[in-house]
Amino acid sequence: MDNAEWTTEFLRNITPRSSALKLKPALQPDEAYWFRRAIEGGLISVGECRSDCPRRRRHNETTWDEFLTPAGQHRHLFSISEKYPTRMNREYIPHIAAVARAIMHFEFPADRYSFSLYRTFQRGCVTKKVGDSYETDAEFYAPDGTIDLQIEAKKDEYEVIEIVKTINECGTFKDLPFHCKKELEYVLDIAPRQLWLVAPGCIEPERYVYALHVEESQVQFRKLDALVPRAQEGSVVSLVPKEELGT
Repeated sequence: MDNAEWTTEFLRNITPRSSALKLKPALQPDEAYWFRRAIEGGLISVGECRSDCPRRRRHNETTWDEFLTPAGQHRHLFSISEKYPTRMNREYIPHIAAVARAIMHFEFPADRYSFSLYRTFQRGCVTKKVGDSYETDAEFYAPDGTIDLQIEAKKDEYEVIEIVKTINECGTFKDLPFHCKKELEYVLDIAPRQLWLVAPGCIEPERYVYALHVEESQVQFRKLDALVPRAQEGSVVSLVPKEELGT
């Protein structure tokens, strides 16, 4: 059984309410491979809703698609509703796959990352005010607590390409059109060192990676050929080109 077949069968077996599995867009080989690695390697444990699952209280229903974030928050691969058909949260497949590749291939720390983390803005940005809430897909932390890598996951590569095209044309945050500033304004708040935009088909290779330099209300984006593996404890890996360092 290839990875796409394995992933499809895995998801079909846990689809709530005996609903038909709908995978749109279709699975891509890279996300299927790394999603399978995440499940079989125990990085993400998907199973029956736990006793304190909010879904149990809200719907008086138990499903088999629950997993916990590193912070112990409940998440589900599918959404259920009284009014609408069961819907797969399609972006979770590349999301989980990218986290698995960052940890298993690039050796970002499995004990220093977040998944689907709810935050509040610590500063006013473009459309958000101090205290407004938002969610980040995944963050990997350096030993000093700064964000070494930020992952932004989309369910369709088209959504990523639109953002990438705009970043490449503009180069800096202040030059981005408003809709793109709104999409990325969280980088002003959390100042990640690297930003990896992922979707089905662009997890391996990691085509859309940027080094970020954040200062006040400005961000400079520099395209990278690949993710820069995490720095070892007590060391620093520079993302500044050698020519800019005078070496």
